[in-house]
Amino acid sequence: MTREWQAPRERCHARTRTGRQCKAKAIEGGFVCRVHGGSAPQVQLAARRRVLAERVFMAHLDWQDVHDPSRTGPCSLREADALGRIARAERELAAHDAGAELLAVLRAAVRQQRRAGLDPGMRADLLEVVRVRCSRPAT
Repeated sequence: MTREWQAPRERCHARTRTGRQCKAKAIEGGFVCRVHGGSAPQVQLAARRRVLAERVFMAHLDWQDVHDPSRTGPCSLREADALGRIARAERELAAHDAGAELLAVLRAAVRQQRRAGLDPGMRADLLEVVRVRCSRPAT
């Protein structure tokens, strides 16, 4: 089931063992299907960021359409609606980036815990440090 705003996905860019291109559809915002690496967390994060960045771009195009001096006749979108779409898309993108940063810090904390051989009781302290580091206000 596709949504109206969703562009049709391209085919996976990976090659099969026979040397032919994979026939599966790539994940949304990605270049490969789930079998060829699209289910990896880092690939999913990058694909989601691409989708959100495209939404910000499309919202800016809507705003430009409202302010187009060569347009004749009424516009189907008001300026307030266009600005609201831009703000909403930028908030989603900022939240995604903050979540990705938090995930990276959590993974680093777990690796540090494993290397140091800390007991599991220290996990709560590490998570508190991560929460404090990532709760700084966005600039």
